[in-house]
Amino acid sequence: IRSLSLYADKSHTLGKGWTLGYGATYKYTDDNDFQNSSRNDNSSMIDNSLEEHTSTFYISTGKQYTNGVSFRISATGEYYKIGNYKKYSFYPQASLTWFKNPNHIWQSSVSTNKHYPSYWALQSAVTYIDGYSEVHGTPGLHPSTTYDLNVNYIYRQKYVAGLFHTYRKEYFSQVPYQSSERLALIYKMLNWDYMATTGVNVVIPVKVDSWLDSRLMLVGMNIHQRCDDYFDLSFRRDDWVFVGNIDNSFILSNGFTLELGGFVQTPASQGTFDIKTVWSVNGGLKYTFAKKRAILALKCNDVFNRSSPYTSMNY
Repeated sequence: IRSLSLYADKSHTLGKGWTLGYGATYKYTDDNDFQNSSRNDNSSMIDNSLEEHTSTFYISTGKQYTNGVSFRISATGEYYKIGNYKKYSFYPQASLTWFKNPNHIWQSSVSTNKHYPSYWALQSAVTYIDGYSEVHGTPGLHPSTTYDLNVNYIYRQKYVAGLFHTYRKEYFSQVPYQSSERLALIYKMLNWDYMATTGVNVVIPVKVDSWLDSRLMLVGMNIHQRCDDYFDLSFRRDDWVFVGNIDNSFILSNGFTLELGGFVQTPASQGTFDIKTVWSVNGGLKYTFAKKRAILALKCNDVFNRSSPYTSMNY
């Protein structure tokens, strides 16, 4: 891979709390991939190259008010070309913060991001995992665009309650497909119509005197996935998922600290995959000595070996 990046930007302070920024970037990438393979006395060779061009221009402005309100707005225009695929895109960004006092903070933001597949995923190569499972490349796979909306309330700079919505247009992922033409399980990245996630999150810290310091995080969300052109199938998945995470530090005597944490995620789906409940328990013991300048730690993650998701497919 050979890559060249050029960028220039500038910012100004305009007075009365106003700011102005602008800039431009250009990136060129020349990718050369090849693969030689043999299977059942049949040999194949793939030698592909891709040229990628990305040009962007952005402008942003913002203001800080004396009453604790601040905002920032920016917009980015992009021209993107890889192979025969070309696209002009526009990405808005905005954030608003209301800071009445340290005990009450409101934050809201709208953001747009782009996610690119790996160069290898864009090749026409086939990798054989075994006699049944295959990984296929996807020439023409498109980048995906993610739109995020977040609203958070922070109380006493510790407690957090938030709402979020994420929409991933042309989301891509690698999920399995049982071929209807031959005995083969094919793993291939494809662009879906979209994946949307809407939910709430809560962060609650708990401190009891000088012997317990805990942090609890709870998330409840709805995940909707849709792909109308998935080989000779289509799928629409809709799941309600709960995620919980807790970290506890028990401060013992003589510099010892006992750490105990847990994580759980209820059943979910990923394209054609069904994912069972995932959970884990982590534990550790930490000893601080030499006037708090040295730490000796013993830690065990996933004590019961349950953090790897158990997946099945009946689709």
